[in-house]
Amino acid sequence: MEPRVARRLARRATRRDPPRWRGRRALRRLARAIRGGDRVALRAVWQRWLDDPSPLLREIATDGPFGERPDSTSMLRDIALGRLPNPDDPRFGEVLAAALARPDHPVAEAAAALILDAPPATVDAVCADESAVLTAFCVEHRLLPADPAAQAVFLLRTGQDVPYPGPLADGYAAAGWERQGRLRSAAHTGLPAMVLGEDRSRITGLTPGEIVDLGAWYAARQDWPALWRLTLDVSPVSAVELAATFPADWTPDGPHERRLLEVLTRVSPDVMTPFQRFPLPVGFEPTAVAFAPDDSQAAFLDEGGRRSRIAFVDLPGLTIIAEHRWRDRWRGSDAGLLHLGETVIRTGTCPQRFTAAGPPEDVPFAEYDMFRLSSGTHRHGWTSAYGRTVHLGSYLDPDRPRTIDLDERRAGLRGFAVEPETGEFAIHDDRSTFYGRLLLFDRDGALLAEAPLDHLLPSSRPHLIFAGPGRLITIGYDGGLRLWQRHGENLGLAATVDSPRVYGVHGLAAVRKMVVEEFGEPWISAGSLRPARPAFELGRRRRLWTSPDGTWTATTIALHRLVVPAAVAALIDHPQAAASHADLAAVTAESDDHPAVRVVRACLEHRLIHK
Repeated sequence: MEPRVARRLARRATRRDPPRWRGRRALRRLARAIRGGDRVALRAVWQRWLDDPSPLLREIATDGPFGERPDSTSMLRDIALGRLPNPDDPRFGEVLAAALARPDHPVAEAAAALILDAPPATVDAVCADESAVLTAFCVEHRLLPADPAAQAVFLLRTGQDVPYPGPLADGYAAAGWERQGRLRSAAHTGLPAMVLGEDRSRITGLTPGEIVDLGAWYAARQDWPALWRLTLDVSPVSAVELAATFPADWTPDGPHERRLLEVLTRVSPDVMTPFQRFPLPVGFEPTAVAFAPDDSQAAFLDEGGRRSRIAFVDLPGLTIIAEHRWRDRWRGSDAGLLHLGETVIRTGTCPQRFTAAGPPEDVPFAEYDMFRLSSGTHRHGWTSAYGRTVHLGSYLDPDRPRTIDLDERRAGLRGFAVEPETGEFAIHDDRSTFYGRLLLFDRDGALLAEAPLDHLLPSSRPHLIFAGPGRLITIGYDGGLRLWQRHGENLGLAATVDSPRVYGVHGLAAVRKMVVEEFGEPWISAGSLRPARPAFELGRRRRLWTSPDGTWTATTIALHRLVVPAAVAALIDHPQAAASHADLAAVTAESDDHPAVRVVRACLEHRLIHK
């Protein structure tokens, strides 16, 4: 029986109670098919019974054969019949949770009788579900996860007393970002121990939400010494926000600390932003942006209307030098821009060459492979890759790039990325192993480090991005993020984030942050992959384009210029507890014309000299 026919007959059999002649005929057809061993009809009947628990459907489907390979439907059938499926099956806990989530269904009663004899892993899966129905069921039957950390988290979110703070801190650290926010809201006692750990070991990895919640916790209890200690550990911009919560009649001990509090309360958090916003050219919502090597010009490509157009804009005057419009039959989402100084290349399916003086020209066919797929600029030149060849271009001689044959390196090309500061480039090699490997090269093509992959990377979208020199982020096929750090000739895994909703990452090296596409938290830290403070407002499409030296950054709604020295910009939202003497030396060498520079300098001097 075809699946659609079986589903239609199952719906018809339960449309009326009791069934009329059409329903009775549908029941007879399904019963004959099931007695004859038709697994399609049997599956359709049980799936319909889960939505509409008719005794007639259960009666005709009780003895039908399901096959040797169990699935969720067959496991639910076994639960409904009071049979215990294979408890070693990793799906058993999820299936049992799905059965218990139907409180008014007969399968829930059967599942409730089975869970008392289920193994601990099954109980863990049921208690891990945060739905109201399953949470109430676990509380009513006094079910607890076996792991102490998971048990502490369960007790906290169900409003029960947590006897030991250590496991709670471990469970909180293992939870995802969204769950951590709910756990902080549920914590009535012991919030600092849960978030910071018993030894304050997590002080350097706090997210903006955690800092706000901790500050509110201390302020509500008027624990000003603890709040001041937190102020001295978090980033300078967070310290400015926390300083505003102290009462006017409270001052810390010591002249240096009182002087620092005065500096922090004298400024507003708004002046701590390292960027100045400028409007885009009128009517532009760019799909690609490229900056000249010397930051004197920017090119904006807009393919959103009936006609494609590109504008050459003078920086920092923001005046349009030239604008070209044309009908583009090769327009596509893979188009990008590569600024070579006098010339701008539109990369993609059909590369084109632009200048401010004249209309667009097609790139000669002999140069197609140079500009067809992946390309990126850096301080010293540009790098592109297509097929089995990598092209290394220099701004001094852009017409004669060097080439690297990947076949000679026994490497394939499935992913590609360029580091904007050093010119390093990375390749996802898909020829060596099943998952492939990561290869890191310097700007001249010498191999620096490599690492084998143990997870699948997608080929249909960009999945490599630099988080800084020697630091790579990969986007897995499942959407998870992994941070790789170079150690000598190897790339080691430094951090991971599991999420099925990441489709692209864009780096903002000036402030050590990343922008994530299609994710709940758009800004993350490049060092920890945890949520970070927004550097500026993003558009509906979370895209970034940065100039080679990091001075200019474009989004789909605005242009941003870095107005503080790069050494200071990287430290404005960097924890004081993780600052070094090298950071202080870099800040001291800069002019303190900007208020953010003075605040960062005062924080680091107190941290590293006076404290």
